[in-house]
Amino acid sequence: YRGKQSAGVDGVGIGLYLTRDIVNKQKGYIKVASDENGSTFSIFLKKI
Repeated sequence: YRGKQSAGVDGVGIGLYLTRDIVNKQKGYIKVASDENGSTFSIFLKKI
């Protein structure tokens, strides 16, 4: 799915999929906050 705001924006839509895979392998998590202006994704990883 691509929202109306992404019309004319290049990309294949796998960025979040790849990010989720990497974050999960590092035992982290992703939070999302959405409103009428768009979405903000935050990535949390454990300290090493």
